Amino acid sequence: MTRIDDLKLRDLQPSQFYISAKKLQSVEAWLDAGDLSGFEPIPIKVLDGVPVMTDGHTRAVAALRAGLDAVPLVWDEDELDWEMYRICVDACRSRQVFSPVDLMERIIPETEYAEKWDAWCDKMQAEVKQSRFSAAKKAYVKDPCAASSLPFWKTERMRLPATVSVYREDQFVEASCAGTDTPYFRMIHTLKSIPEPVLPAEYELTSANADELASHIQACYDSEGVTGAELHAYTQRPVYDAELWIAVRERKTGRIAASGIGELDGRIGEGVLEWIQTSPVHRRKGLGKFVVCELLRRLSKKADFVTVSGRMDNPHKPYALYRACGFSHPVIWHMVRQAGIRRASGEEMLALWGYPDVDTAPPTAKFFFQNLASGNAIFWTIDRDGELLGELYAFLNIREDPEFADGTTTAYLCAFHVKREYRGQGLAREIMFQFLRREHEKRDDDGGMVFLTCHKEKVKMYQKMGFMDRGISDSTWGGVEWHDMSCRI
Repeated sequence: MTRIDDLKLRDLQPSQFYISAKKLQSVEAWLDAGDLSGFEPIPIKVLDGVPVMTDGHTRAVAALRAGLDAVPLVWDEDELDWEMYRICVDACRSRQVFSPVDLMERIIPETEYAEKWDAWCDKMQAEVKQSRFSAAKKAYVKDPCAASSLPFWKTERMRLPATVSVYREDQFVEASCAGTDTPYFRMIHTLKSIPEPVLPAEYELTSANADELASHIQACYDSEGVTGAELHAYTQRPVYDAELWIAVRERKTGRIAASGIGELDGRIGEGVLEWIQTSPVHRRKGLGKFVVCELLRRLSKKADFVTVSGRMDNPHKPYALYRACGFSHPVIWHMVRQAGIRRASGEEMLALWGYPDVDTAPPTAKFFFQNLASGNAIFWTIDRDGELLGELYAFLNIREDPEFADGTTTAYLCAFHVKREYRGQGLAREIMFQFLRREHEKRDDDGGMVFLTCHKEKVKMYQKMGFMDRGISDSTWGGVEWHDMSCRI
């Protein structure tokens, strides 16, 4: 492979076939051919054995016009859309543009540049995206539940955390599963035959807003939920349809007894059932089936088919509910959370906190270390090739405050943290999920409670992980306001 330091400007294949005179003038105003210390390196990647410029075309032409034959270069480490870049490179070659030298004859005014390059790029990108969409749609609608573990619109927008892999049943080999497996089902309803359950007289069908639905969802589940803010964000989704947010209320109190949220991807005719739930005191009255069938009835006027998914081990048995409502052709998908999430030691905690040993550690670090060593605290982390990306500590017994950690049914979380450069990848949720799952497995059917205290701005984050806000804490540590939160396991 060619050394990057050996490459000259003439060796580089452009991926752009015009240069803006205005942009060139701006670069030439600061370019000093005798001092390239401030010259931003031109990024390149190798395509079919040829070094291709992925950016920096104007700087390259300015350098050539200044008499330079080489400038600082850098390998482009970004993930690029190679299909689009290949189209750009082919377009350059068809116009006899094989190096930045050829671009010196293709400098045009800004208005012409916008017409001949910017507009060409917009058109090309739109055509590629439409072609991809058409191919993906054709493959998906042929067998939606087997084609993807997610609804079509989510496959386009959502990215799995680095620690999560998803396998269809026929692709899954449990013996080689390096992590925690959670099986989910996906089913489809063709809308050709929809049951017509009768709503008991003491209930009425109504609409509900995001805050009402969020409160109801939180009340229906112990270990999962959604906040009002999150549901408000649902209304900005391209699949939002206000007619598909429904609630069954108790007539005498006006309180929501059951609710459901449906979504509609009009591009491919797919309806999706999102949140379907019934309050514990109103279960076994057919309300869940009524909500599902009502959403199916409404979607039958707008969609060609409806999909739904849920956990196979859900104690509320959503699989049986959806089958009773006419969903069919179930496909099982396995979500595997990789084994990089693990218990860690006190020594690893000290290293993560920057202390060579416990003797040189400050009191707080010593306190954590001693509790980890005695088994009174546990430390969970994500290990990626030996680097610990995050940390979560749970104290199992706090003698001074047994309500929060009594050694048997309650535990207290603290010092929950993911390194800044790894945030936004879902790692915090993964650590918390693994911890809560393992604690649940250790206890009997009565479960237990996990508590934590956090700043106000962190409340919504923990609510997304299934915690309930218990209000402002009595703690005044640090002179700031804290909130007590809890999660049943």
